[in-house]
Amino acid sequence: QFAAEVVLDSTYDCHDQECYVDTLRVVEVIPGIYYEYVRPPCVELPFFNNARKLSRKRKSLPGSICGNPRLPTASEACCPLPLTLGTQYAERNPIYDGERMTYATAEQRCLIIDGTLCDYDVIEISDNYKTGYHWTPGTCEIRVKINSDGYVAIVYDMQTPSDKVSWIDDNNQNFFEVRWDGDIFPNPSNNCGEGLQGKCEVLQKGGCLCQTSVFEEAVFDS
Repeated sequence: QFAAEVVLDSTYDCHDQECYVDTLRVVEVIPGIYYEYVRPPCVELPFFNNARKLSRKRKSLPGSICGNPRLPTASEACCPLPLTLGTQYAERNPIYDGERMTYATAEQRCLIIDGTLCDYDVIEISDNYKTGYHWTPGTCEIRVKINSDGYVAIVYDMQTPSDKVSWIDDNNQNFFEVRWDGDIFPNPSNNCGEGLQGKCEVLQKGGCLCQTSVFEEAVFDS
């Protein structure tokens, strides 16, 4: 008899291929008996540094987004070396179907098959369900549009041209409230913070468009 749910009360050592993955989906405890891994709830912040572009199976498909390279949010897609001009075809090197990994792990998976992450045109795979979002070396910039009330909306700016999803494109209207130090924020009346050393610009339709950076520091002593 096997319990419907098992909660691990300690950390166990990994074995073989388990040690080379960043995430799990299903665990085979004995031959033929599987458990689905349910990740503990975790808050993921919308702003992060060194973002990378995530693409779908074909570069021409709409829906590219920015991914946090420190989190296992996408899969690998490897182009053979040396890279050549023309259409770039990528191939997969996962350990299991639907595997997601960090950017660094994706780089290692490509090195194993003498390849590299690339801004591919298409992934050569017949089963569409085995693709999702994939890491590319293309850089992303996470910007914010700031309206006259100090509310912000996220806009992704990608190094390589791409059709972005609607909720982070240049016309994004999903504004949300943030707390400004001293209630002072970039707006057209102050020339968008006087440009903040080139990090902000005035938008023709009103408001400001600014770059973002994330700084981590302790705010409480233990």
